[in-house]
Amino acid sequence: MKSKISFIGDSNVGKTSIIQKYLKDNKSDTKFGPEIYVTQNDKIKYYVWDIPGWQKQNSFLNLYLKDSDLIILVFDKPHINDLSYWLNYLNYQYYMIDVFLVQNKIDECVFTNLDDEVRDIIIKHDIRKYVECSTETDINIDFLFNEINKYIMKKYSISNNIVHNLEKDIIKKRNCAII
Repeated sequence: MKSKISFIGDSNVGKTSIIQKYLKDNKSDTKFGPEIYVTQNDKIKYYVWDIPGWQKQNSFLNLYLKDSDLIILVFDKPHINDLSYWLNYLNYQYYMIDVFLVQNKIDECVFTNLDDEVRDIIIKHDIRKYVECSTETDINIDFLFNEINKYIMKKYSISNNIVHNLEKDIIKKRNCAII
């Protein structure tokens, strides 16, 4: 079975860092389109799409998100005001696809609990899952990918007594650009 997971959000919020931290891939490239990482467990082959933040205003964004099984919307505290744009876009274009909201760079935040602004966004947009993480301090990176795996297995009714973790090695990585 195959599953497409799309990571979106503004530039510099840490989408690529989250994926690379989990997959132990520390390469940093200039992207002209999404990078596609392929990883798998014994049940599902995952295509993880890392969509650059500058694609926000690009007409190709619809093509990149097409056929996604789950969208991971990543933000950090300085970009919280842009969440409304992303969530309104997703609610209009992709209302049938669940969204996980991921706040990255929590090691840089001064608050320790979920603040009111984020809580209101979660309630207003019926966010399926909210995860706080940090690639700098390695907080909740594995947890996020285990939650993604559990969600996809449940979505497709893949029963198993043991939830299998994704392989942390990259099988394949390629750049994708539509010109």
